[in-house]
Amino acid sequence: MKLAVAAALALSAVSASWSSVLYVSHQVEPPSPDGRSWATAFPTVQAGIDAASAGDEVWAAAGTYPENITLKSGVGLYGGFVGNEESRDPRDTSVNISLLDGQSKATVITIAADATTATVVDGFDIEHGYGLIATSDGRGGGIYVKGGTPIISNNTITNCSAQSSRTSASLGGGIYVDDGKPLIVGNRISYCYATTGGGVCTKGGLIRDNVFTHNGAIGSNPGTGEGGAIQAWGGSAVMVHNVFEGNSSYGGDGGAIDCANGVVMDNLFIDNTALYGASLSSSYDGTIVRNTFLDDTGPDSFYEVLFGGGVFKDNVIAVNGVSVGLDLGLSTRGNYYGTDPVISNNAIVQLGSNSLAAVTCAYYSGEKPVFSNNIITNWANVGWMNTGSVNSAFTTDHNDIFGNGDNTLPFPGATQIGAAGNISLDPLFVDRAGGDFRLQAGSPCIDAGNDAYIVSTDRDYAGAPRIAGAHVDIGAYEYGSPAYTMLDAAEVLRIAAGISVSTPANVSRLDLVQETPGTTGLTVADATRIAQWLLY
Repeated sequence: MKLAVAAALALSAVSASWSSVLYVSHQVEPPSPDGRSWATAFPTVQAGIDAASAGDEVWAAAGTYPENITLKSGVGLYGGFVGNEESRDPRDTSVNISLLDGQSKATVITIAADATTATVVDGFDIEHGYGLIATSDGRGGGIYVKGGTPIISNNTITNCSAQSSRTSASLGGGIYVDDGKPLIVGNRISYCYATTGGGVCTKGGLIRDNVFTHNGAIGSNPGTGEGGAIQAWGGSAVMVHNVFEGNSSYGGDGGAIDCANGVVMDNLFIDNTALYGASLSSSYDGTIVRNTFLDDTGPDSFYEVLFGGGVFKDNVIAVNGVSVGLDLGLSTRGNYYGTDPVISNNAIVQLGSNSLAAVTCAYYSGEKPVFSNNIITNWANVGWMNTGSVNSAFTTDHNDIFGNGDNTLPFPGATQIGAAGNISLDPLFVDRAGGDFRLQAGSPCIDAGNDAYIVSTDRDYAGAPRIAGAHVDIGAYEYGSPAYTMLDAAEVLRIAAGISVSTPANVSRLDLVQETPGTTGLTVADATRIAQWLLY
């Protein structure tokens, strides 16, 4: 498992070239504020922005700023200062909180359409934004990006929403990107709501090293909520090294992510819920690689993952069955717009009981889905064909299908156990119950896969090179991958993200370096060390 999130959560501030600094503070009351020093700081953030030119920076000291601001292109806006600094380096934004409070009146920050990479929002708490447009969809409660390539980094965005005065959808409760390709990095986004994209709604850009918790897509009718944390359609968004926990799409798709034609890589999904795709709904031409999908899909979720065309490989789906609802590990749907799906080298494991099937499929004439090099174990059924579907040839080869209630593949044209490299043997996980899906020595999955779907740059779930032996291994791991387990990795991410608190027991188990003897907190050194171990 990769832990870039843990290291990147300690992200340093993004630097920008600047010619001068304008200062903002509530802590001083100069008779004639000009913003040229902390002693003569402006009282409002907008005053600092208005006085700035492209290339300038605006620094805001700790305090609450009840404002709804517009950021010019080329201006860097930074919070988290004590109010006496001469550089950005010593800032501690977790202690010196610069709060922009939208007062539930309007969008908190609107970013100009021509924004460059020198347009930065960094180090703020952003709360109580309310994106409401009377003549259109409500958009962007916390931040509204009209276009360009701004950088949104190291902020906490919470309790923001987008509302529409009409019956149409609202977009991006936390952040809405109308156009352009922003960099959204190192933020914590929580308790933000909209019909589409509770946390973020965008067409493109890079969304990296963020933590999304308890965001929601709330539709006005059943099936209309899309993307509890992120909705990314119509572009080519890249979502990498993020943590998603407890997000929901109420009655719709994608409890954490709803996307099309996007890249979803090296993310951690925990306990998200939706009607379809509790963690992820990727409709077509997706690249879904090395992600971790954990825990219950919840009583209102039909599928943990809903996947259309593209590539789905080197992922781990490990869920606990519940007595209510259908817990399906991976549901693949017809790819109406793009390439046929290739589903390879995944571990799809049921940790509990009472789940219906590992994989459901609903493909239509002319489509040629591929299912190769996967391990499926401990499910009531291996697969389930949605009724009423007309299916084309379904390629199934070099899979290990073992320990399920029914090990047959009910897909038209599917090759069964004993042919085309398909086996039904104990994969010999190091510790299935403990979430360690690495292969032991002597596993029948070692060197037993099909190399046809592997390229020279491929890495396994833990970041180790494919191929390690004579042929690719079946499953998410190559034999000999790093020793940290999936659950260890998840715990480190949760500690680094502030979701969990480290204890003496997991300090010992995770071999955490203690910079201060006797402490049990996860340090930057710990996060960096583990990330280096698990990353390639």
